[in-house]
Amino acid sequence: MLLFNDSIPATSARIFATCGPYLPNESKYAFSNFLNSVVNKSKIEIKSNGNTTRSYLYIGDLTLWLWILLLKGKDKEIYNVGSDEEISILDLAQKIKSILESDVDIEVQGKEVGYNRYIPSNKKIKQEFKITKIVPLEIGIKKSYEFLKAKNAI
Repeated sequence: MLLFNDSIPATSARIFATCGPYLPNESKYAFSNFLNSVVNKSKIEIKSNGNTTRSYLYIGDLTLWLWILLLKGKDKEIYNVGSDEEISILDLAQKIKSILESDVDIEVQGKEVGYNRYIPSNKKIKQEFKITKIVPLEIGIKKSYEFLKAKNAI
């Protein structure tokens, strides 16, 4: 069985954490959970110690980057697609709460020591295609909230 045809060019995108409209607002992911907690006026619960770090690329930027890879990506190359702007889970919760001017409580439940880091090196995609993140996390938070509001979810 032939799984890959060497005559067909292929580029691979390794996609990291994203934020924005149409992402599930009730899921196991921190961004969605925190936004959903603010929308429902319920406590933001952080299951870990809050030190783990992630980065979030707005879905519009993700789409643009994927189009660029589709049109210009090199054959058999792998590109990390994601923001390199690191934020801890606790800081993300506080930022969402602050930007949306919410008075919900934040509860850090985990007691473990240390943290995990899940941040892409996107130097390759930035250098080869001269692209950068356009939408800052703060705007991504507002746009995600506005989308939920427009759908009468709030």
